[in-house]
Amino acid sequence: QFAAWRFKRRVCLSHQRSLYYEVALSWSNAGEDFRLRPETYPAQNPDTGTELLAHQRLVELVLGHPVGLAEILPRLTSVQASHDGRMLVYPLSQDGSRDAPVERVVAILRHWRNRNQAPVVLGGNPADHLRLERYLKAGRAAGVTGLSVEMPAGINAFVEHVAQCGALLSADSAAGHIGGALAKPTVVLMGPRLYGYCQPWRKSSLQKAFLFETPDADIAAALPELGSK
Repeated sequence: QFAAWRFKRRVCLSHQRSLYYEVALSWSNAGEDFRLRPETYPAQNPDTGTELLAHQRLVELVLGHPVGLAEILPRLTSVQASHDGRMLVYPLSQDGSRDAPVERVVAILRHWRNRNQAPVVLGGNPADHLRLERYLKAGRAAGVTGLSVEMPAGINAFVEHVAQCGALLSADSAAGHIGGALAKPTVVLMGPRLYGYCQPWRKSSLQKAFLFETPDADIAAALPELGSK
């Protein structure tokens, strides 16, 4: 099937390609082929994830002129961000491999609760009910008050959920990227394996990414004030 395809120009936005995809690309013919290879992939940067820098580099190759970083940062224009005054916490990742540890999330919220009494909402999709219950029970057992769970159904409801919050604490998952794209106050928690890959990136000082080993109090201090105690 791929061998029958012909393109005048082909642009590959997948930079971390498996052998399967490399073979698929080799079977289709293109007059101009734009893709990054390991030797042209950008070096790790402490401020911007390398995948975004790779997008920037590839777009410059395609267009033939420099492209500013701000031009390729993710943004959502179809959703209007608001501020409902609540702290929204999305601690789960799709496959569980990047979940923010329960004890870390609870410890951070305890520190933050010392100066804020705003409601805290644990978010996820309806299938996450049992996984979120662990965070809810542990938080309440540790004395984190005003804690609840909300599980919007569907992508649109999920994006709106993030768009409406006062601030977001997220695992290294879709919620953190949506919060950043909407320029929300966003703190992302992540392990060292993927740090520098898709995170960190930011539109302003309102967005920060922290490794799990960062002290709880330091992460909590990065979360904004949403109300007075």
